[in-house]
Amino acid sequence: LHVSTMGKDDKGSFERKTNFSHTTGWVTEGRVKGGAIEADPSWKIRNLNPYDGVKELICTIRNDKISEFISKLEYKMDTTDDFHVYRIAAKGNDFKVYIDGTLRIDGTGVMPKIPSITENSFRWNDIAGTADSESSWDYVRYYEGGDKLPKKPKGGYISQMIDTTGSNNVGTGATISWNGIGVATDLYASASPIKPDVPCATGLANNAGVSIPNTCSGRYLWLGANLGNSDATLADITANYCSY
Repeated sequence: LHVSTMGKDDKGSFERKTNFSHTTGWVTEGRVKGGAIEADPSWKIRNLNPYDGVKELICTIRNDKISEFISKLEYKMDTTDDFHVYRIAAKGNDFKVYIDGTLRIDGTGVMPKIPSITENSFRWNDIAGTADSESSWDYVRYYEGGDKLPKKPKGGYISQMIDTTGSNNVGTGATISWNGIGVATDLYASASPIKPDVPCATGLANNAGVSIPNTCSGRYLWLGANLGNSDATLADITANYCSY
C-alpha cells in the first residue's frame, strides 16, 4: 500500500478499534518503507500508534530514525533504504521496539500514560494535518493477548513412499536417522502401496540411528514428522533397511 500526503496538508491514516489492555499486553507490527517527508515534520508523521485508554505509544518512523514521542527514546537508522519490520511489544509499564527482529529501543519502566484519551484503538501512518509524508506499507498486524506472539503449529510432514522390496517387513536391524530440532517421528508400514491411517510406531526420539520396531511390518514404509511449533526444523532423513 503506497500512501502519500505530500503537498496536501492533510491526514493519511488508518485506524482499527481494538481490545488492547496494558495489563495483559499487546503487540503491534508493520513492515514499512519510508519515502519523501517534509523537512521539519511533526511527531504525528508516519506512526505506529496503539493505545488502550490508559497507556499509549507513538512510535514515529522518520527518515533517519524511529522514536517514541512521549518517552523520547529513539534509534537512528535509514528507514528509506528498504522495507523494515517494526514490532512494538508492550505490557504493564514496559515497552520494547524490535526492528527486523533485533531489540532497538528498550522502554522498560517508561510506558507512557494518556489519561486524557479513553478510546482503545490502533492507528498507523500519517496522523498529522499539516506535516506531509510518503510511505509504502507491506502489512500491519496486531495481537491483543500479551506482549509475545503465540507460536504457530507447523503441522506435519509425510515422506514419499519407500519401497523396501521386502515381502514382510523392513528387515531386522533397520534404523532411521535425521537432523532437526523439536521433531518427533512416526512410521507407517503396509504390505500394499497405500499408506495406512494409523502409524506402526510413534514418537521416536530425535536421534541418530533409532531402531525401527518390529511392529512396522510390510514392504512399504512412510516417515511422518510432527514439526511441533515454529522453532522446529527438519533435515537429512536417512532410513537404513534390509530388503528381506
